[in-house]
Amino acid sequence: HRVLKPGGSFLVSVWVNVPADPASDIILRHSCVGPNPWHKGEDKRDVVGDFACPLRSKRPMSLSKPHLLENMLEKANLPVVESSNDEYPLKLGKTKDFAFKALTLPIRTELQQLKKDNHYHHQDAGEAFEDVLKEGFMVKQREDGEMEVPYNIYKFLVARREFEDDDIAKETKALVRRST
Repeated sequence: HRVLKPGGSFLVSVWVNVPADPASDIILRHSCVGPNPWHKGEDKRDVVGDFACPLRSKRPMSLSKPHLLENMLEKANLPVVESSNDEYPLKLGKTKDFAFKALTLPIRTELQQLKKDNHYHHQDAGEAFEDVLKEGFMVKQREDGEMEVPYNIYKFLVARREFEDDDIAKETKALVRRST
């Protein structure tokens, strides 16, 4: 079963750098731990008492390691024919409530689980967000009040399925059948 016909192109874009990613980690930790003493469990999870904080299920930069995606494509017989990087700031709006929701999209599932488990520390999550804003690198607030995540770098790749001997033979047979 093939995804692309011979000569078909595969286009993909992945995040290489997203300063909001560590900000989500900070907010998740504070949302779970709150003002309580905590430690790292054997499975590297934050633990408060005997409650293990959830691990992140979404990692926007999971394919950001240099050459990881290119190697995956090459192994799938899809040579990369074009690659480029560019920057794209993410606008978070002017209200802190909307900005908080936008910034925490990658950890939304985990925050909802904390609420369900009655272990969500709303105030501490808000304070962590304020700290991220004050720090000014992961999220910037412009003079007009607009908040944005700057310095997001994405990689755009174009890979192409090459023609194989089988492909040419199949196309030749199809042409012969059509002409007879």
